[in-house]
Amino acid sequence: MYRSHSIVAIALVALGLSIPVAGRATDIQSLTQQAQQADNAGKNTQALGLYELALTESVGQPESVFGPLDGQYWRSIVKSGDFPRALDFFTALTSEQSSPSATLLASQASAIGGYMGWLQQNNLMAGVSQASLHQMDTKARKSYNRALALDPDNFSALYGYAIYESYSPNGKAHMQQLLAKLNSLRSSHPQYPWQLVDYLEQHNHPQL
Repeated sequence: MYRSHSIVAIALVALGLSIPVAGRATDIQSLTQQAQQADNAGKNTQALGLYELALTESVGQPESVFGPLDGQYWRSIVKSGDFPRALDFFTALTSEQSSPSATLLASQASAIGGYMGWLQQNNLMAGVSQASLHQMDTKARKSYNRALALDPDNFSALYGYAIYESYSPNGKAHMQQLLAKLNSLRSSHPQYPWQLVDYLEQHNHPQL
């Protein structure tokens, strides 16, 4: 479990990576570049550790810093298929914040959805009680709704929630509402990765 910044740092030491000297601000951009290099080299575990440290350091930074980094981390998670790790990481990171951002709340919710999908894909659902599944579903929806209450135009919350509903038995109508809200933002938010939204609309599942 990733219970604190120090645990992430210890994990990086175990991987043979350097960490910042105490008292010196972490260079988020450098960490991100190292993570990208590790990812491109197929060193997925190393990349994830670096992304996690960078995300931890970027909490409280502007959305222009945290948001894209969050997206890169998710691409690496999807590549590895390690959704339990993402759930551990975002659950811990969110719990450490007195006022988590909309994007962080959305990522926590998406991590729950990813974990539930991982259980299904690995034929592990039978070992999980209906009460536990209901609890996870409730928590995910609560986090998405909290995120949208903080920032109604947040891409991670709208897109993540739309994906979540795409896998829900009765979620189609709500998914369409979320996609309609997203599409209303195209002119005002050209920086959003609209190709992901287009794919979801065309295929009713996310681009992996």
